[in-house]
Amino acid sequence: FHGFFIDLSRELTPPGEPSQGCGTFPFYNPDIGLSVTGYYNTADLASVDELVSYYLKPDDEQKSDVVVVEKAYIRLRGIPAIHYVVHFSDPKSGLAMISDNIAAIRRGYFVYEIGLTTLASRYLEEAPVLEQVIKGWKLLPFYE
Repeated sequence: FHGFFIDLSRELTPPGEPSQGCGTFPFYNPDIGLSVTGYYNTADLASVDELVSYYLKPDDEQKSDVVVVEKAYIRLRGIPAIHYVVHFSDPKSGLAMISDNIAAIRRGYFVYEIGLTTLASRYLEEAPVLEQVIKGWKLLPFYE
């Protein structure tokens, strides 16, 4: 068994003012939002570098103007990981977007990803929610 949970009881903070959004995302674009995933490494990717390279390959139908503005080797609860931030234009609207992600592969078999994709104009407002989710992300014990 493998897995994770997100303990937000001590991480999410209420907005300073009632009018503040505190992490609400617009519903008009399903490509905007926060994602947390865990899945088996069925593609047999050898490393987290290979995983990130796979995601950043240009795709004719998707984002063709992806620019990596930050890439750092980190640890996600002890697991080797990569934190990467990319800028691109939304293919439908042409609006500037930012995708801020962490990708990790545990024991070669389990992939974990945490990410935020949002409009560049909203990134500074929404990034604290991503930081709170990352702080609250915990691993469950690994059972073979």
